[in-house]
Amino acid sequence: MGIISTENNLTDIFVSIVIPMYNSEQYISACLNTCINQTHSAIEVLVVDDGSTDQSLEIVKKYQCKDERIHVVSQSNKGLVETRKVGVKNAFYDLIVFLDSDDTLENDAISLLIKQYIKTGADLVLANFLVETENKKLIFEQYNTYQYGLTAEGVLKSVLIKDAAPTIWGKLIKKDVFLQTNTPSDITIGEDVVTLFQILLNKSLKISYIDDCIYHYIQRPSSMVNKKSKLIVDKRLKLLEWIDNYYCINLKSTCQYERCYYFFILNEYFSLLKDGANYADIDCIIKQIKPELFSYCSQIVKRMGLIRWGLIYTSMNFFSLFLIMRKGYLFIRKLKYGI
Repeated sequence: MGIISTENNLTDIFVSIVIPMYNSEQYISACLNTCINQTHSAIEVLVVDDGSTDQSLEIVKKYQCKDERIHVVSQSNKGLVETRKVGVKNAFYDLIVFLDSDDTLENDAISLLIKQYIKTGADLVLANFLVETENKKLIFEQYNTYQYGLTAEGVLKSVLIKDAAPTIWGKLIKKDVFLQTNTPSDITIGEDVVTLFQILLNKSLKISYIDDCIYHYIQRPSSMVNKKSKLIVDKRLKLLEWIDNYYCINLKSTCQYERCYYFFILNEYFSLLKDGANYADIDCIIKQIKPELFSYCSQIVKRMGLIRWGLIYTSMNFFSLFLIMRKGYLFIRKLKYGI
């Protein structure tokens, strides 16, 4: 699909909104409403039902009767990674936007992405998003910055230092770009990170960016990222194993990624602590990152904040004290955001 140069041809550009769905009966109506109300009407809404056992599929079918742009693919439960792959393979159009079934879009989201695509012919169009509680309380606005530029290498650096979010949803992605990835299905925390890192291996990738918040990412107490258990810790450790292997194979040979990678690991280490990791879980990571903690102290405090740096430092040196501090941190977080 080539670049369209005139505004009159905006409606000639079709987009497949791919929605992986599993047991989302409480949220799927709001999700679908923001799709069918898009100001850019040339869309397909492809819902991939991943073996839901609640009323999700019945709700979607009712919407399907009212709007012919809604299509459904049903499968036995395979998990988010495989569900996204099935969605892309079944999508009618060459441009894909992923939307999680418990999130929503701004009404002009697709229009803004398409206008930028027409303007630049990019393979990947990035955007900002809002992080909210399920009561619509704003947690923060994610305004991505790309201080290293919009090349694949530059965006990867920004993602590593968390100046840009490593998400797959809320972006415009060419279908053939996504099909070049092969995220392992057993990665169930950080699957977006793994997929995006694979996409950014393509050094010829043309990337563009809009400075608009178009996606509502809704944090819920029941979300996997907010659960605290040994299972979640093990899932994050599996992600870190994949990332370390990716770094060693693709990035380590050049020192340009070294500091960025350190910051990424430090952020994931903090997530492990938040997930409920015990000392045995994190001992090997401590040995990897502890020597640099003071070397980059001022930069870490500036980037992560003094409280997080203090928690990280305490976990590495006084783990028993850290356990008490973690309870306080999680209590205040729950009090503030309800998650």
